Amino acid sequence: MFLRSIRPPLPLPFALVLVTALAGCTGVAASPTVQATPEATPEASATQSQTPGASLPPGAPGWLSMELTDVTTGEKFTIAGLGSDVVLVQNMAQWCPTCRSQAGEVKKVGEAFGDEGGLSIVSLDVDPNEDAESLKAYVAKEGFDWHFAVAPADLLREIDDLYGTQYLNPPSAPMLLVKADGSVLPLSSGIKSAEKLQETIIGFLGL
Repeated sequence: MFLRSIRPPLPLPFALVLVTALAGCTGVAASPTVQATPEATPEASATQSQTPGASLPPGAPGWLSMELTDVTTGEKFTIAGLGSDVVLVQNMAQWCPTCRSQAGEVKKVGEAFGDEGGLSIVSLDVDPNEDAESLKAYVAKEGFDWHFAVAPADLLREIDDLYGTQYLNPPSAPMLLVKADGSVLPLSSGIKSAEKLQETIIGFLGL
């Protein structure tokens, strides 16, 4: 499988999955890849979903296996169970203009990777005052075509514990990359261009 380029062609074969970020800055956070162990996050084990197909690699954070509901289709899923090489997770809110701008760049990345299954995109509504019905209307209005779900409270707590409150702050365009082995790469704040996101994903996968 080859990535469809947005600007110059990138002749690198791979398969991937993704999530979304904010305005101005580009790049990856200086912190190393984060892997939470079950011992470090005892609450994660208690909240892991038992959904069929949601395989959680050893040592992976528990939030990757928490059950989510796609607001457009009603389908239940987990990030660990999507079966992609990489998942892009964008934490967002409906009222956030930065999130909307970042989603436009994420859409370009999804189009560049195509439909072969290497990349999945999940946008999580992290505002506890917003619900599935309003999120479904938001997605339809904006014309987005990837997974959108309202983040449950347990998932929000674990992201806060593992990566910090800034990853629950929609205007900072918080995004996380998740590999199939359960490793997680938090991205720096600020809107990332589609080209920068492609470059970061390729580096994360070691291609």
